[in-house]
Amino acid sequence: MKAICDKFGGSSFPDYMGFMQAAEYLSCQIEEGYRPIAVVSAPKGVSDMLIDAAAGRLGMDELKDSLLDKYSGMVRDMFGSGREARNAKLEIEAEMGRLREAIEKEGKDCFLSLGENHSSILLAHAIRALGHGSSHADGYTAGVTVTKRGAVVEDETDRRLRATLDRQLSKQDIIPVIGGYVGDCDGRYVIMGRNTTDVTGALISRAAGAEAYEIIKDVPGVYRVEPEFCETEVIDRLSYDEAGQITWRGAKVVHPHAITVARKAGIPIRVRNMYDAGFTTIHHDSSTTEEKPVAAISARRFYMINVSDDAMNTPEGRGYLAMMSSVLSAHDIDILDAAMPANTISVVIPVSEHTRNGIEEELAASLAESGYSPVIEGREVGGISITGEAMKGRPGTLSYLSGILGRECVSVVMGSQSDEAVSSPTINFYVEGGELDRTVKRLCEELFA
Repeated sequence: MKAICDKFGGSSFPDYMGFMQAAEYLSCQIEEGYRPIAVVSAPKGVSDMLIDAAAGRLGMDELKDSLLDKYSGMVRDMFGSGREARNAKLEIEAEMGRLREAIEKEGKDCFLSLGENHSSILLAHAIRALGHGSSHADGYTAGVTVTKRGAVVEDETDRRLRATLDRQLSKQDIIPVIGGYVGDCDGRYVIMGRNTTDVTGALISRAAGAEAYEIIKDVPGVYRVEPEFCETEVIDRLSYDEAGQITWRGAKVVHPHAITVARKAGIPIRVRNMYDAGFTTIHHDSSTTEEKPVAAISARRFYMINVSDDAMNTPEGRGYLAMMSSVLSAHDIDILDAAMPANTISVVIPVSEHTRNGIEEELAASLAESGYSPVIEGREVGGISITGEAMKGRPGTLSYLSGILGRECVSVVMGSQSDEAVSSPTINFYVEGGELDRTVKRLCEELFA
């Protein structure tokens, strides 16, 4: 029987029905001849509650009472009052007893990952209620190995996950359920970052030699443009490079590192929901053609910082961008794009609490300490990325797209284009924040009509 890995995000579990539907979905895969492995995120809203509690915004007793009430209701609705209900209730109550101990003895990262463990317990019991065996574990216990900063230690993770899965899959009719988001760093829990359950699923797919890695969402696949901007169809196929480009630019599709892991292992990713027959496959090939060369548009709001200083073009100003990057990096802020006209550096970064709380002042203070006198201003901009394998080797694509924006009287404040030799062709435009919706809609009409 061929393994298949299914990752269920938090939106799959808004209530008890989500767990029952996921269990039924996995049961159907067994009937189709697969050995499914489930990877789960925390139930919808639970990660935010844990974050608030860790920050002191929510009391520990209030957290415990809220979660116990939530899960007790789910257990009652799923299993009634029988044996499965009693066993599930005992496990959930034990987890509630771990809350304070986890943050005091095992650390904040262990505490923040408990929601994934709650999902794995509830889904494992839902699977058992359908007559199948199931085991559950978190990523730490399963063998995901990470550095202190949460980066995956690839070879060690592969070795440990293979050992775990060999034990589990050797048992008849067992569906393993593994929590994502967290790994083991020298015996301590370390989270890999927000939304990294996708990465856990990709690592498990690789270790299991899975035929496919399914990412179960509340949408039937990847849209050509995010539905909030305009209505388009679901994409049939995306290349790994195309998917990587749009996710790096903000499309909520798949975590970029999950795509990297799957690409290296040659495992197709299917983005789908539990109800529709169709889905988007992310693999080596693309659905773009010479007639329709664009695969997708990614649109998102970003923050642009413009730094002007006459010292930039002097010997003393060498390394100016590196100094800016160092300040931003200290706050875990990535530079997504940069432009450097005379005496000015413009950088594009994600919108975050730092952009809302005056990162410009901190940047100015740090540069002033080095003897510079910068003038800094920041504002929100709209970022648009257009990608497609069939755009490769097509001269004039950039001018064609610029012409569309020109006819709509849209001013481009910055632009860039990827090197076709190293990645899927991608063209990036930045427009004023208030122009984003109108610009994306017009491009959608022109490119996908």
